[in-house]
Amino acid sequence: MDLARHEFRYLTDTRPPALHVIDPIAPELITYPARDGRDVHALLYRPDGPGPHPVLLFIHGGPESQERPIYARSGLYQHLLHQGIAILAPNFAGSTGYGTAHQKLIYCDWGGIDLDDLDHAVQYLHTLDWTDPNRLAVMGSSYGGFAALSCLARLPYPWAAGVSMCGPSNLLTLAKASPPPGRPSSPPSSATPTPAPNTSCNAAPSPTPTTSPPPVRSPGSP
Repeated sequence: MDLARHEFRYLTDTRPPALHVIDPIAPELITYPARDGRDVHALLYRPDGPGPHPVLLFIHGGPESQERPIYARSGLYQHLLHQGIAILAPNFAGSTGYGTAHQKLIYCDWGGIDLDDLDHAVQYLHTLDWTDPNRLAVMGSSYGGFAALSCLARLPYPWAAGVSMCGPSNLLTLAKASPPPGRPSSPPSSATPTPAPNTSCNAAPSPTPTTSPPPVRSPGSP
């Protein structure tokens, strides 16, 4: 700090090296309508250039967590943006920060209302003139990995790519392997064995798509 000139300079720069040579792109805070009348909040990152751009639908974990406009994913977002790939990161049903009613919508309904919100996220992307609906990808880890698998298997879109990082693919297996709330995962040897958790919560049926999937053609067909 130069008190005479009223100036200061940083002695260290802890930014990741990539941010020394690029200008990071900030997200736009947007909302899109859900089927039940709610507004789903999301972060939309748009690359430079006119497009049309491919889009990654990124699904946060938790699911009781929240997508925030911070430097995260070890710079993955900024790397993809500077490769011309847009990112939509929604705070779907089950996310925190939008009231307990919104947060609890997902209770006993993994793969139900949350998947419907993600379906409407893709429908929102189809309304943008700078996105390429034929180049959509979905990605998430933990719960987000489960949701990514649900999108790939149950939504009628021609996904170009999908990534599930440590995402459970079978909720019954996950429930049986998880300790009851408030109990340690490994009870003392003298303790009475804990009964298996209640697995009566079934995933809701796949939401009825409002768009028809494109026809599948074999390579070389007209």
